[in-house]
Amino acid sequence: DLDLYYKMGIIDTGYTPDESNLGVDGHLNNMRTYQEYTAPLPYVTTTSCIGDWDNASNWVHGDVWDISNTTPESAIVQIKGNMDIDANKTTVGL
Repeated sequence: DLDLYYKMGIIDTGYTPDESNLGVDGHLNNMRTYQEYTAPLPYVTTTSCIGDWDNASNWVHGDVWDISNTTPESAIVQIKGNMDIDANKTTVGL
């Protein structure tokens, strides 16, 4: 049921092609700076993570994500180190 799909990585021209079957291309307005792709898909820990789940330095993009005990239930989490979890966590995948 995907109507339109725009990849947001092209900002120097403002033109963004529609990757869906409809082919309705778009134009970005007032977006002039590149932003790193940091969406938590999945939430990934660093390989050196150790200790508390809530420590932002244990996560690859912990400085931009809201790392807390309220991680969304829809989250997919990839643990690459030695993480301590001292509370129940509900996620789609671990």
